[in-house]
Amino acid sequence: MTQRSWAITARRRRARPQRVAFPLAVAVILLLGGGGAFYYLGLYSGHAAGGSKPALTTHATTTTRARVLTAPALQLLPVQGGAVAASQKLGDGSMQTVYLDTNSHVQQLSSKDGISWQQNDLTLATRAAVSNGKALTTYSWNQADRQQIAFIDVLGHIHVLWSGADDHWQVLDVTQRAQAPLADGVILVGYTALADGSQHIVYIDQQKHIQMLSSTDGLQWQTTDLTKSTDAPLSNGIALSAFSWSKDDSEHITYVDKSRHVQELYSTAAGKWQDSDLTQSAGAPLANGNVVVAYEWHIAGSIHIDYIDGRHNIQELSRTAVNAWSVSDLTTVTNRPLAAGKSLSAYDWVQGNMRVVVYVDENKHVQELALPPFDRWQGNDLTQQAVIPLASDSGLVGMDWSGTKQVVFVDATNRVHELTGFPGGRWKMSNW
Repeated sequence: MTQRSWAITARRRRARPQRVAFPLAVAVILLLGGGGAFYYLGLYSGHAAGGSKPALTTHATTTTRARVLTAPALQLLPVQGGAVAASQKLGDGSMQTVYLDTNSHVQQLSSKDGISWQQNDLTLATRAAVSNGKALTTYSWNQADRQQIAFIDVLGHIHVLWSGADDHWQVLDVTQRAQAPLADGVILVGYTALADGSQHIVYIDQQKHIQMLSSTDGLQWQTTDLTKSTDAPLSNGIALSAFSWSKDDSEHITYVDKSRHVQELYSTAAGKWQDSDLTQSAGAPLANGNVVVAYEWHIAGSIHIDYIDGRHNIQELSRTAVNAWSVSDLTTVTNRPLAAGKSLSAYDWVQGNMRVVVYVDENKHVQELALPPFDRWQGNDLTQQAVIPLASDSGLVGMDWSGTKQVVFVDATNRVHELTGFPGGRWKMSNW
């Protein structure tokens, strides 16, 4: 709204009549519900006190007054392509939620307490290339106490945005720096290797090969074609996940191949990469090919890989350091609704000693599955419990943050929301 300035002219010779008329005028304005009455009162009394020079002021409205009395809301644009990601910054423990808006800009939402949030258009702040509107990832790199965000531009180049303790953001075209193959443009995964503290960005190239970008200093990058080095099957170009296993500091990359098998690429102690067909070895159902999630449950030291099968059931592949892979149908075990088919996330909730799976069901509700140690799986409809908007089947993230459970989702109108779950079962949605 355009605000206008008005000049007030004081006339000393009519001071007495104005003192009589002014209270009456204010009373009339208040009776009529004028929102600017108190503002006008402060302005007039200053001049009536004998100010030698009239002041310039802005015309106050009800809207202006409301902005003074309430905290300003974040101006969030709709999410493009369901591209959302979230992580915790290790340096200050802040929550970092990022998404691609309808202008293909990278938007950052950060909070240290989950109540007060800051918004930053990182594309404008860094003058970075415009994204392709489909894929981004974020992770914290403890080697340099930096928050990292990676995205793919319209040419298939991967760019990394990073900030240190001073919150000054910079950008680097790592595809150009590493002379890496162009990305297919659908998905990105970032993680830190526990063995040497190096950072890694995994993507699928235009030949459907799994490519891994690696860096130990954040400036020099190199690329490895893991499909070629392991002679693994080609990716379907959509489903991808990765993490570093604390049990033996090995690295694990999971994807779905063109035959809808779940494949695992993993590093050995000698640094060599190998491939394993988990669908074949565990006798697991075929994946629908849209999403796969891999993570570690620290309390048990086990690896878990979750995916949606062709019947829209949630399947989970699991193994410890010594056991072979096994598969469980979590939808059947918990008797929960079928998955919509695209949105799935899973993580280790340290505070509750649980592993947690979240997904969007066929009714657009956000469902949570949780398994405490030595107990059975429990199901919870978060849409009903927390009274949140219906979700789209396009973007979903679940993670542990400072003892709470965090669920970031995109609603049916492509707006991003964040939901916080506290110990004891209470849930609260962020007031953005």
